[in-house]
Amino acid sequence: MYLQLTPESDRRGFVYAYPDGSTDDRGEQFWNATDACCSFSEPKPDDSRYLSELISTLEGAYRIDRARVSLIGHSNGGFMAFRMACDHADQVAAIVSLNGATWDDASRCRPSRPVSVLAINSSTDETIAFTGGDIDGNAYPSAATTVARWVGYDRCGAGRDAPKLDLAPALPGAETSVRTYSCAAGSVVQAWTIHDGTHVPPLGSAFAPAVTGFMLSR
Repeated sequence: MYLQLTPESDRRGFVYAYPDGSTDDRGEQFWNATDACCSFSEPKPDDSRYLSELISTLEGAYRIDRARVSLIGHSNGGFMAFRMACDHADQVAAIVSLNGATWDDASRCRPSRPVSVLAINSSTDETIAFTGGDIDGNAYPSAATTVARWVGYDRCGAGRDAPKLDLAPALPGAETSVRTYSCAAGSVVQAWTIHDGTHVPPLGSAFAPAVTGFMLSR
């Protein structure tokens, strides 16, 4: 799989579940995350409820620390991770979104407690624009606005730059800049920007350990 998290699950010993979304009339899978992405026909499934119930089911079937449940998603999956943090902060300690975005309407997101957020965005994403945009007329915010919203939700302090990362070896140098914010209740918001990265960046072997380390440390 693209994110290459199974080896990390095997090595570090955590439960890794990767559910499928619904299938649309074109045979493509999707999550009904926000009004922008990505349920484009009726009926619209209640994926927020579905994933919440799935988390509860897994917690009942395995020895899971309920204070350390994390979600990760790419593109539509990233939108869905943000939706879960908005709707089910009581179940989710941290999320990682790769080239996704939160609600454009800030009032649609009211997390009941701080959730750690790692927002990874490619600066030249040709599908989910780094500067924000719309899908079928439904707007989604920019990467900067998404991060700023969660800095507010999590009641964070001033941000600081951290050492750059080399997540995409096909791009020159350490291409990913890192900005981190310390927030309420021990939560963290981080913004990783893959400079000159695309919507499906050519991730290298450092990506999975880096994002797994973020999730497990929360």
